[in-house]
Amino acid sequence: LFSRNVQNRDQVCKLVKDIKATVQPPPLIAIDQEGGLIVRFFRGLTMMPGNMALGAVGAPELAYIQGRCMAQELKSLGIDVNLAPVLDVVTNPDNPGITIRSFGSDPQKVAALGTNFVQGTQSCGVGAVAKHFPGKGAASKDAHFDLPTVDTSRNEMTKIHIYPFWECVKNRVQGVMSTHVIYPNLPGAEKVPATFAPKLIKGYLRGESFWGRT
Repeated sequence: LFSRNVQNRDQVCKLVKDIKATVQPPPLIAIDQEGGLIVRFFRGLTMMPGNMALGAVGAPELAYIQGRCMAQELKSLGIDVNLAPVLDVVTNPDNPGITIRSFGSDPQKVAALGTNFVQGTQSCGVGAVAKHFPGKGAASKDAHFDLPTVDTSRNEMTKIHIYPFWECVKNRVQGVMSTHVIYPNLPGAEKVPATFAPKLIKGYLRGESFWGRT
């Protein structure tokens, strides 16, 4: 659901109910309700602070509470998936696609806040989605409008940008959203965006080693 689908709580609740009654098997209903800059409800649901605010406070327990509170409200409307949290580690402060959507520039802090947000969300039966894999915090263009290239080394990508995703996967996040960015130093994404790189998505992200089972 996007903002164009949202008029008020009652309308969305009826819309979701009608969709699930009409389409069989009932589809999962997802929404971007990150808090802060990116929300689809501008009234009717609690307006939560964005990730930068959580990062500034640096309290993982607050990220858990925020994820849980947001999920409770979304669940009451019949929404199954919240496309959050953003796990991009901002190493480029002039990043037009992320800005205040990031928890910060410290991968350890991003991982701690992100995993707690995930756990809070999923404790209420709403699936969380970690994004934007493998991390576009170093990008200088907005992937919504352009095609960024992130020429960060594979070692740096792994230790800094991919690390929070790995932690959330270990904590059983129910979804991971890939990004439309080219990574010259990552397998399969040298010439095409990560989303369209089977070697990176199917081979690495969905591989046993990424899940820590080898």
